Amino acid sequence: MDEGKELLYKVIDTKLKQLSKINKDDIIFDDVNLISLLESIRSDISNFSNVTDELLDKVLGYGNLRRKQNYKKTILRARDLLIGKRDYNLKVKLTKEYTDAINQFTDLFAAMLDEKVPGVINVETVTNKCNELKHRLKNHELVSDYEFIESLTNDYDPVECDNNLILIMKYVCNHNLEIIKAPQTTTPIFDVQYIRRPKLDDKIKEILEKLEIDYKDLPNYLIGELKRCDVDSVYETYQLVKKNKAEEYGVLHLINKENILAKLVLILYATPESVMNVVDNLKDAKNNLDIELVKIVINSTLTIFLEKNNEYFKPKYFSFMRTIGILKSLGVNYPALINRTPLFINIDSDVLEYTLNYLETFGANKKMVINRCYKTLAIDPAILIENIDVMKKYNMNVKDFFKPENKNYNLIKTIRLEKKILWLKENTDNLDTSDYEFINRLIVNKVYKEIDTKDVIWGG
Repeated sequence: MDEGKELLYKVIDTKLKQLSKINKDDIIFDDVNLISLLESIRSDISNFSNVTDELLDKVLGYGNLRRKQNYKKTILRARDLLIGKRDYNLKVKLTKEYTDAINQFTDLFAAMLDEKVPGVINVETVTNKCNELKHRLKNHELVSDYEFIESLTNDYDPVECDNNLILIMKYVCNHNLEIIKAPQTTTPIFDVQYIRRPKLDDKIKEILEKLEIDYKDLPNYLIGELKRCDVDSVYETYQLVKKNKAEEYGVLHLINKENILAKLVLILYATPESVMNVVDNLKDAKNNLDIELVKIVINSTLTIFLEKNNEYFKPKYFSFMRTIGILKSLGVNYPALINRTPLFINIDSDVLEYTLNYLETFGANKKMVINRCYKTLAIDPAILIENIDVMKKYNMNVKDFFKPENKNYNLIKTIRLEKKILWLKENTDNLDTSDYEFINRLIVNKVYKEIDTKDVIWGG
């Protein structure tokens, strides 16, 4: 079995095993299922009226907010207004102060439940998503929930998350590319001897013959694509990519031998210009081409070579060129960057540009962000933006964080940062959440402690 495939199945099965041990009935207070109550409040804030005084005190005590009388008065007033709306049909319009107080309460409520029974809040959702992912893998269907896969991989082994994720994502890319290779199994209405496939152009036949592809083995959709294509344009691309040397843009032989679909996709939807520009932009500053790098790229991110629009594969050539333009303008050593993390060039250039511009508003140096956060950018750039917002929420000086002398960017790359900060607040006396350096040390120390004790709670 493919190493990435085997690892992904292991990651999913490990999560399902953990979830099977979680019992929602363990979260009962005063004969009320707290999970159901939390979900009802999140779906409709009016249901906050169902929170009792006892439960309110319990959550505020968990959050060490019992002493903050102003907050308690605010949250009680908000709850009582909603009770009036429920029981006496009063017209109630909650102010921002009240909604913020209720949102803070639900965050504490969720953190308290998750600490008591880790994973219980999302057990049904995550179980369903795990089963759906397995179903897609087993039934040869497209897999696209990369964020969920990243979350599973991190939970499985926070320490080796980056390495494991690259291995898994390479498999997922190949899985998606090969989906339509399997022959369709439909019952013929007529005897096959009376079914005629469209005749292909002689140049297309020549290409198939050179690639040792049997015309009869191709699925009907691909036959249609070969029939409808601009033959001269496709043949021109083939003449370029069939060369023996990658330095001369002969990249066809670098595609895994058994991946016939990828070879045809390249010939059909790339152009000589797109192939040449991609290869040229993989060269280093001395104009040298790393053949192994090209091989990795074409087998993991083939769509960056594709320029022509089609129904089946989203061309990412223009996005790739814009991304390269951004990296060049910033003076980033992009061949080395791509060598370390090939998936980086699969990022949407608009997303990359937006993320870098957003961080720059807080004083970030774009080149530094890329050099220190390239893996996060490759997998989920939203983490960086979300964590900046979390830091602002807890009064951290973000501009100070991005000062040139700060070499440690771990905090903005931390997955589920706010959850970790809430945990630290509940388990650290007089915690100053505005001290980002101290917060980072606490998080790192806890991760290393979990590694030593093999008792991973929230890791990386």
